[in-house]
This record gives sequence, structure tokens and C-alpha cells, in this order.
Amino acid sequence: MSKTNIAEIVEKMVEPICIANGCEVVDVEWLREGGERYLRIYIDRLTTPVDLDLCEKVSRAVSKVLDQNDPTDCNYILEVSSPGIERPLKKPADFERFKGERVTIRLFKAWEGIKEYTGILAGLNDEGIAITIEGNKIITIPRDRIAKVHLSI
Repeated sequence: MSKTNIAEIVEKMVEPICIANGCEVVDVEWLREGGERYLRIYIDRLTTPVDLDLCEKVSRAVSKVLDQNDPTDCNYILEVSSPGIERPLKKPADFERFKGERVTIRLFKAWEGIKEYTGILAGLNDEGIAITIEGNKIITIPRDRIAKVHLSI
């Protein structure tokens, strides 16, 4: 099974657990680092910052669910954590929630001679992600060129 499929399956499994604990799934990563496999689940909540107690509570619940119905065929390390101050933006709701915030957009390859843009998030539309740069210039970067979008400090 591909990395994307495993991450998507796990995200669907974890969503109800997060909702029950007053948080949301920001991202799920299935990857290999230093010879080990990792299943990383990033969670966030609107009301208060994510703390160690919440991560532990979600991790225990997720672990029980994965013990019963694990989509992987190997051993791995499960990590549940906050996405951090430079939270990735992935879902349409993220782009609405963080409109007006400073973001960095990294591209797969240069567009108009630039591979990374930083500006104020203006929104998400059918054409791509719109940001305000250089004070008042709004540009829309096509979605198919975008590798990653995250909040920028």
C-alpha cells in the first residue's frame, strides 16, 4: 500500500478520536527515517494550545484502534504531536481559518522564476492559492505547482 493511502486511511480512523477529544487532525505522515518507520499524527485545537496530556490521550486511543485494524504490514513508531507554530495548511477550511495570516508557499519547481513565496493569505479559489506580496500585489499560485503551504513566523 502506498504512503498516501496509509496516511489517508489512518486520518479517517483518527478523526473520530480527535473530535471526541476536542481537537482536529491537521496531518498524517507515513515515512521512513534512519531505518525506522514512523506514523506521525499532527493534531490541533481552536480553544487552547495542544499540550502533552492531549497528545498522550489521543495517542493511547489511536494505538488501541490501530492494534485492532492496522493498515500497515510492518512495525513503526507512533507519534502524536502539535503541528507547531508553522502549522501546515492542507484542507480548504485551513485556508479560510487562516486568511489574513502570513504564509510560506513552497513549489515543486520555480514559477515565474521563484520557488518559494511568502505573503499574507488572501484565500483559496479554483485557480489556486492567493497571497498578497510586496504590500498590495495579489498573486494566485496554481495548485498543481504547490508542494507545501504553512504558516510563517
